[in-house]
Amino acid sequence: MFKIVLLLLFIPLVLGLWFSSKFKKATLIIIKPIRIISFLILIAFIVIAFLKNLDIFTEYYQYIIYIVFLHNAIALASGYYLAKINKLSVQDRKTISIETGIQNSGLALVIVFTLFDGNGAMALMAAWWGIWHIISGFIISTIYSRGHLLNLKPS
Repeated sequence: MFKIVLLLLFIPLVLGLWFSSKFKKATLIIIKPIRIISFLILIAFIVIAFLKNLDIFTEYYQYIIYIVFLHNAIALASGYYLAKINKLSVQDRKTISIETGIQNSGLALVIVFTLFDGNGAMALMAAWWGIWHIISGFIISTIYSRGHLLNLKPS
């Protein structure tokens, strides 16, 4: 398990940091295409997980949807309000809220397929997580960019 975590997390992170520090111009050129490619890979993982487990989804969708929504709402709110309790700036509160509320769904799918033999229920949960985080990330970033609507002005 340690070896898998090393391969999936640590090595790509270190290589990415090394590359971006050594090849700054190349990093600026490739960053946008890499973001697009990684987004397309996430979508592919989600579609594959969903299609392979459609029967599980139809049986348990009502639970999966609500569990993911509730978990995400609690994470977003707790990140924001814990930062507020600690008297951080509004910008820091927003950042912590997003960092707490939007987890890495692509990584979750890779872990499910690698460590748990592609368990259908787990893959489906991670797939819906990916879809919902795209939706909630868009919603929360829209709300935060129009902070005056919720009285989220910088303090």
